[in-house]
Amino acid sequence: MKRYDQQQIAEALEHAIEECHHDVMEILAKHVDRDHIGIEEADGDAEDFGQPGKLWVVSEHRLIVGGYEVANWTRCNSGGYSNGQWETEEDTEGGDRLPFAVGRLLDLLGLEDSLPSVPEPETPDHPQDPAGNYCVYWETVGDDEAVISRYATLEEASEMLEVYDRKFKSANPGVGYLCGYSVRVLDGDKWVGCDDDE
Repeated sequence: MKRYDQQQIAEALEHAIEECHHDVMEILAKHVDRDHIGIEEADGDAEDFGQPGKLWVVSEHRLIVGGYEVANWTRCNSGGYSNGQWETEEDTEGGDRLPFAVGRLLDLLGLEDSLPSVPEPETPDHPQDPAGNYCVYWETVGDDEAVISRYATLEEASEMLEVYDRKFKSANPGVGYLCGYSVRVLDGDKWVGCDDDE
């Protein structure tokens, strides 16, 4: 079987992608050496962009044919909590997506592009402080409201509130809530909402 110059094939594929010549890509793909193709991926760091509880990861992708770059693009994946569960989905609002022509070529070459993974944030585990002025408080319309745990700082209590809240919603998905957790501060001998303490 005749072997074609892979650099020339790569250059022709790059041009075909730019011009969206799908018929040309189909012809050229038949002459690509399958042992020397692949997608190189470089994932960026997870960023929250000032939105606690959510993370985004952008990944740079390059299609390599015979050692030559044919196309490059970026993909973005976002992660967040839904009903207490960590879930991810592609985010294309910033223009990070697999171009249609590139996707068509990947299909012809038997390659599959993938989204970057988004790691779930580490769960904080702050030590309780029996004398702490802040607490995670169980709010309810019933008569069982109570202090769940006390902490030394508002930041610690707020972070642990998210942990309790996620566990509660994970155990009770898709329902309306007449109860839940809040952060309260000790005012004299009463636990009040942090806003009420002002």
